[in-house]
Amino acid sequence: MARVAVNMCEDVFGNLEEARPAIVCHSLGSHVAFEMVRQSPKSFSSIVLISPAGLRPHKALQPWCIIRPLSVHILRHPTSLLTRIVSFFLPTVYGFLGFPPLPTSEFVYSQTRIALIDYPAHHQAVASHPTSVPVLLAYSPDDPVVNEAVTLELLKALEDRFASQKENFHVLKFTSGGHAVQKTHAEPIAAAMVDRKLIKM
Repeated sequence: MARVAVNMCEDVFGNLEEARPAIVCHSLGSHVAFEMVRQSPKSFSSIVLISPAGLRPHKALQPWCIIRPLSVHILRHPTSLLTRIVSFFLPTVYGFLGFPPLPTSEFVYSQTRIALIDYPAHHQAVASHPTSVPVLLAYSPDDPVVNEAVTLELLKALEDRFASQKENFHVLKFTSGGHAVQKTHAEPIAAAMVDRKLIKM
């Protein structure tokens, strides 16, 4: 998935080492973003993490021992009876747990995306992230999808990684905004990207 994303960026920007766009990602997109930089470290100016998924399964992916096998089944057998049953009932269960509703097509996509998660690879990508590529992490503790403990683990791992270049790691913690702080706090996030020179102007 990361390789496809890098290729798409090349189609849009041409020579990425000259353009060096920022990667702005949301939720599980953070896994793709770190892998993009791992594969092409000189091609991007920064990563902006919006309510990112972390280094282990977050609240919306629990119980992981059940969610993961179901997601793998949906990926491999998108038209099976089990896939149709899960696609019908699981969004309702998530609704009772307080998660926002999703159209069936988006739910099926999210489940196939979950099937592709590789936590050991993500650990490695974060641990080896080049400190010359700054990271901004924006989140809110009231996120109903990614629990704060998971976010703080990722934050600590990035603090450790950037220990020798603290000026290249930035955190925006909002008091509200849920899992979509890019919608409720777009202006301060954009301002931080400009002020901290995370994007080429």
